[in-house]
Amino acid sequence: MAQVATYWQQGLYAATACPAAALVPAILLGQALGFRVQDRLAPAPFRRAVLVVVALAGANLLLRGLGGR
Repeated sequence: MAQVATYWQQGLYAATACPAAALVPAILLGQALGFRVQDRLAPAPFRRAVLVVVALAGANLLLRGLGGR
């Protein structure tokens, strides 16, 4: 916490703090929607869907790291 306060005082967060704070409502909305979807799905399909999304994101990172895009 002291490190964050020091960085803030030195102005290192000036370029990123306001845009990040502006995205907080979108983050909270996404979280609320995710909780509602999770509550309506059975645990196994939800886990499978999350696994597919994470696998696709990982494959994308690998392709980008290997110069695919």
